[in-house]
Amino acid sequence: MDSYLWALGLSQSASQKIRPLQYSLWQKSNDIGAIALLPLIPLFWTKTISVSFEQFKVPSLPEQISFDKVSQFNDFLYLDSYNKLWVEKRDGLILKLKEYSEEVVTENSPFFTYPAILLGKGEKESLEFETIDNNDWRLLLLNCQYRTINSRIIHFNYRIENSRHLI
Repeated sequence: MDSYLWALGLSQSASQKIRPLQYSLWQKSNDIGAIALLPLIPLFWTKTISVSFEQFKVPSLPEQISFDKVSQFNDFLYLDSYNKLWVEKRDGLILKLKEYSEEVVTENSPFFTYPAILLGKGEKESLEFETIDNNDWRLLLLNCQYRTINSRIIHFNYRIENSRHLI
């Protein structure tokens, strides 16, 4: 199946801290969802976009945000921040991007999109981590091809269609 994923890319230092957490979850769960993508914040899935990427007008994001809470949705873990400014700016960005997307996908995607750092499948209680600070944002549009069986990702491939530095 093919879909586009809107996502936020992270700084190199934040990504370097996230990757070991993802590998640890992958080793415990044996689910490739933890390591199939680069460290990112998945915003939402869409089938099509209606405007060229260069024409997007997107709101700015906070210069630095600390991610220090673990959230769990549909067996996937996410590293989250409840910083008020972050939540406001992030939600504004998602609403703006949905204006440019003709068909938002909510079902049959390989993982739930929750606007926090995707870690992978696992148990919330077994995850040990430090606060992760991010100070660099990239808006990403990924073209993803995947197959799932019984909600388990058995194949995942992606290509970065577009990338825009936001700070």
